[in-house]
Amino acid sequence: MAEALSIPIAVLDSRKVEGRFTQDESSRLLRLARLMDASVGLMHGNCEAASRWMRSPCQSLDGNTPISHATTEAGAKDIESLIGRLRHGVFI
Repeated sequence: MAEALSIPIAVLDSRKVEGRFTQDESSRLLRLARLMDASVGLMHGNCEAASRWMRSPCQSLDGNTPISHATTEAGAKDIESLIGRLRHGVFI
């Protein structure tokens, strides 16, 4: 999770003690949660399959994983678009 959020583990540990994230960290966390929710929907509620899909290389992303591609908002939009295409059977 730390890698997907671009937050060092030591910082995550300190945020756990503090009980809050910065605004930027919160935005990244919400982005990841939004994508995980969409991927769980794609996998018909199977959280394990969704997590596996997010960490698997994807030909549509030039061999990158969805989670590594989603480190920016633009990348997250690409993943949401990909999920939408997959849900509707469009594999281009």
